[in-house]
Amino acid sequence: MTTTCPWCREPLGFGQRKADQCPHCDRPLSDEEGQELRAIDLRYEQVEVRLWERWKRMLVIGGPVVAVVLVGLPLLHLGAVAMAPLFALVHLIVVRVYLFREPQSLLGPRRRLFVRWLGRLVFLWVGVPGYALAAVPLAGLVPGLITYGGLTTAAWTYLRWSLAEERDRAPLSRWEKWLLIGLVTLSIVVLVVLLVLGTAAGLSVAALQNWLAAD
Repeated sequence: MTTTCPWCREPLGFGQRKADQCPHCDRPLSDEEGQELRAIDLRYEQVEVRLWERWKRMLVIGGPVVAVVLVGLPLLHLGAVAMAPLFALVHLIVVRVYLFREPQSLLGPRRRLFVRWLGRLVFLWVGVPGYALAAVPLAGLVPGLITYGGLTTAAWTYLRWSLAEERDRAPLSRWEKWLLIGLVTLSIVVLVVLLVLGTAAGLSVAALQNWLAAD
């Protein structure tokens, strides 16, 4: 049940949500088949066009900018690899703010949650290794640009597909659920392994210091 009018975006009181018309703009709150009208039903085509234009701008304008940055990245030497998480994070923020902000507001709460977390985890597991490869002098430019273009296009494609599914009132797909479960599981396992390795390394260093002190 909608809490705001899909036409004027004014909030609807609990009793007003079951009315046939919005009390603010007098426009219908349901379609000819009696189904609840949502913002996506009215704005889908407009948002689709804007989403297409923004994706093209990110590739045409953002691609050369990323290329220039990646050319100078190997100058940082070992620090270039450490910059990979920062690159992935900045890329994710740009995608979220520039590409996702308006379209994502048309998704339902559950689908919006999946879009948000699948994006974060994919950028983590694909973006960080991809941008780490960009630290290789000259040759690293290719995987870096592929990472930028591939992640941008993948995010755009998934968002377009999610909007179409939302418009058709389709439930979440099984592959979305399994992909999210798999990525979350992978993240937890890697985190646990890193914690175990870090603890073991700390204990080893402490044992070595005690042994040297004893001598």
